[in-house]
Amino acid sequence: MSDPSTDDEPLDQSPTKTPQSVPAGADAEQPVGSLLWGRWSLILLTLIALCAVYHREARHAVCRFVANRHADAASGLLVNEDVAGALAKVEQALLWLPNDSALVYLRGQIFAEKENWQASLRDYTRVIEELAPEFAFVYVKRSAVHEQMGNYVLALEDVEQAMKFSPAGELSLLNHHAYLCGLANVKLGAAQAEINQALKLYREEAQRQGRPNVEPAAFLDTRGFLHYRLGQYDQALSDITKGLRYLGDERKAILEKITKHEIPIRGPMRAYDKMQGEILYHRGLVRQELGQTEEAEKDFGSAVELGYEMPPGPSQPVAQ
Repeated sequence: MSDPSTDDEPLDQSPTKTPQSVPAGADAEQPVGSLLWGRWSLILLTLIALCAVYHREARHAVCRFVANRHADAASGLLVNEDVAGALAKVEQALLWLPNDSALVYLRGQIFAEKENWQASLRDYTRVIEELAPEFAFVYVKRSAVHEQMGNYVLALEDVEQAMKFSPAGELSLLNHHAYLCGLANVKLGAAQAEINQALKLYREEAQRQGRPNVEPAAFLDTRGFLHYRLGQYDQALSDITKGLRYLGDERKAILEKITKHEIPIRGPMRAYDKMQGEILYHRGLVRQELGQTEEAEKDFGSAVELGYEMPPGPSQPVAQ
């Protein structure tokens, strides 16, 4: 059966209709709007991201500013020997920047000033293990804490680690390392060679700079202590006595400088007193071995008067 429309009605013979023309802007209107909206959304998202970054950076800047103010106040209090006040200020600073290595290090220093060795050790260890593992001076500071606690082998290991991150031939580290070898009674021959090398390098540098031919008291004490450990008592007495004489000259020169510039005297002088007390204690040990009992007792008494805390028993030399 055919379709009724084709059977009953004639075919439309009219020409094909031409589509009406469309204004040029009509087709482009929707795509342009989408493009403009895309651009504005991108700008808006960029602004939001910038605001978020700026907010984070601004917040960090505020935290840094406030923490630095507290840290500066702590440093000022330390100069005035208000250790408790300095500790409180550093704790406040750490509330703003809890993972700042410099602040944790500063708190470790303050704990050491308070002779809270465990707390100081904890902070220095945190800096080394979590925050700044390649800072040589942190190893040196932790070494000093181990030394105060009598952990000489651990102190020696820390100094050896510091030497890896320091320039070769760092004289203070050579001296410190040699002295710790003496305290730990290990590698004494190598330590003697090390301190002799340090003294040689010091003399050469002093000659180049035209400085007086005066050797550091700490270096001479180290060599004297190593002589004592090896039973070389006459050489030990000579080095330690010379070290005490040079220390007196150093102390006098520093006292003149800080008096001239009106620097608080007590802090620097306390460090010299502590060093002098330690050297006097070493000379007392040597004099004991030489049979100079009365002179040894005088040295021990002077060391105590200067604030040096003598170990409970005399440090023994290496058996010959």
